[in-house]
Order: sequence, then C-alpha cells, then structure tokens
Amino acid sequence: MDTEQIPVMENKEPMVVSEPMISTPEPVEGKPSKSSPVIMILVILVIALIGGLAYFVLKDRGINLLSGIVEDTATSEDTTTTDNDDIEATQQCITDSEGKECVLTLANAGWGLFSVPEYQFSTEIPSYSLNQTVLDEELHYKWTTWFSTNPTFDDGHEWLYLLSNKMGTVSATFWAVPEPKIVTGNPGRHQIYVNIFENTEKKSLESEINVYRAAWEKEFVNTDVPSTNLKGSVVSKFGTSAWSFESSTEGGTWNGYLVANDSYIYEVKYQLSTTPAGSYQIALKVLDSMKFGE
Repeated sequence: MDTEQIPVMENKEPMVVSEPMISTPEPVEGKPSKSSPVIMILVILVIALIGGLAYFVLKDRGINLLSGIVEDTATSEDTTTTDNDDIEATQQCITDSEGKECVLTLANAGWGLFSVPEYQFSTEIPSYSLNQTVLDEELHYKWTTWFSTNPTFDDGHEWLYLLSNKMGTVSATFWAVPEPKIVTGNPGRHQIYVNIFENTEKKSLESEINVYRAAWEKEFVNTDVPSTNLKGSVVSKFGTSAWSFESSTEGGTWNGYLVANDSYIYEVKYQLSTTPAGSYQIALKVLDSMKFGE
C-alpha cells in the first residue's frame, strides 16, 4: 500500500535572529566604606599630635603660642627668691606688628635671666658654684637672686635709700649656702644690689648725681666719714651714660653706678672678692650683663 507523502513547504524568508538584550544597571548610591571614618580619625589624631609636639617644643624654648608672651622669671611680690637651679633663660617678649616673636639672646651662653619687667630691669645669672674650706668648714658657694619692695639687713636694720620714690631692691649674691657659722673677711663673696627709684619728674642723670651726693653728705654729717669719701665720674656703661662712684664708710667700701632714664633711677652697689680670680671674672660678667629700661 502506497503511503502518500505530504510535501513540506520550505520557508524561503530569512530567519531573523534577535541580538541578546544587554541591560545597563541603574546607578545605585553606594554605601560609604567602613574604612572612611577610621582614616579621618587617624588624620585628625596625626594633626593633633604634630600640633601638640610643636607647642611643647616652642614652649620649652620660651615661646607661648597661646598668648604670644614669654613668661618672666621674677614676679612683683614683696619678696622673690631664686637660686641658679630655678632661673630660666626667659624674658618678657610681646609679638610685633607682623606677629613675629622676639628671640631671646643672652650675652653669656648657658646662663639664666633674672628679670623684674615692671621696673625694666634684668641681669644674667650663671650656674657657677664653688666649694671652699674656711676654718675647717666646708662651704658651698652659689649664686642666688631676689627682689623685694622692703628688704632688711640680716641684723634687722632697714635698707639705706639716698633717693626718694623707692620701688624696691634686686639682690644678686654669690655666697655660701647655707651660710657659714664663722665668717672671716667674706672669702670669695660677691654682693650686688640694685635699688630702683621712680623718676617721677624725669630728672636727668646730672641732676640725680647732685641729689645723691647731697643726700649722702647729709646722712654722714655727724660721723667720722668725710664728704670726700664719695667720689665718682660719668662713664659709658650699660649702653648708656652712668655715674661710676666709690663710697667709703665705717661699714666698708662700696663701688657702684647711678643710671637714669625717663621712668626709673637705678643705684647699683657692689662688693666683689678678687679671689678666686675665675669667680671674680664671672662676677664682673654678671654686673656687665645688667640692662636698664628694657
């Protein structure tokens, strides 16, 4: 039996093949990385650490970034005592109009500065010390300083001021600490005192010399001290003109200087031991380092 074959019609139309659809995802807001806050915190900590180190380094050098003022080593209290271990090389210093800090430079490297800024005075003090044996007693000498508005002598007597308008006295001495039981000729001792007076009438140095001489002669008029025991001459000292004088009384001989500016008058009195020679040279440097009106 013959099977009838059904013809198959071929589709002559070309087959269209669709390209695969590629979809572009919509931008999605990404979540912040968990490491971002950590990085920011680390950056802030590093900046704070650098700033803190810079502050303390500059503070150690006498520069206060917070105030722009370098602190002083002396205060205006009635009595301020400082030994060479406490003196720092600092000075009152206010920034200028451009915001620049002034830089402290000392004439004697390694020394400290003792200052009384309210009366425009400062002096440099060494860390030098000396051990001596006096009458079988071991003595340790060192420099000490103080400022007082009302000093007294060791025996309770009041200080002798020959000028008026007294502000106070600065002391810079090289002496045994503690003080010896027996004193014989003050071996190796240096004494420097600066009496400060307000120059209310803005008198000149020449005028103050006459006032000082008249007061000295009046003080010793009824004693065996002749007026000729006070002598002096005007010299160039401390960067200005000063009256260099020598006064001799029953209590000994004192040398000194009289310095005057529009604000204050300074009477410098000193006794320096010439032995040991090295200590004497250091005492002269202390005297020479004094600044007035700055």
